[in-house]
Amino acid sequence: MNLDEIYREGELQYFKKGTYKNPYPNGTIEFNEFERGWTQALKRTNGSCISTSTIGAGFSEHTFNNASASEDKKLQSELYRNRKG
Repeated sequence: MNLDEIYREGELQYFKKGTYKNPYPNGTIEFNEFERGWTQALKRTNGSCISTSTIGAGFSEHTFNNASASEDKKLQSELYRNRKG
């Protein structure tokens, strides 16, 4: 499988499942390309998600709106960490 296909695989996993599970060994080019595809798909959706785990100081099952996420860099990073698992 070439790197473009691996990138697309990461994108498709985000759009179909929304969860991050990289099938490639950590530290490989394939791992990085899959993660890049997944992350770019997340960014294209503006990082919106529903959290079912605790983020920061006690937020749970909270819907974050896109406007506030784009204004607050810390929240964006927490959303990314939450989506990635």
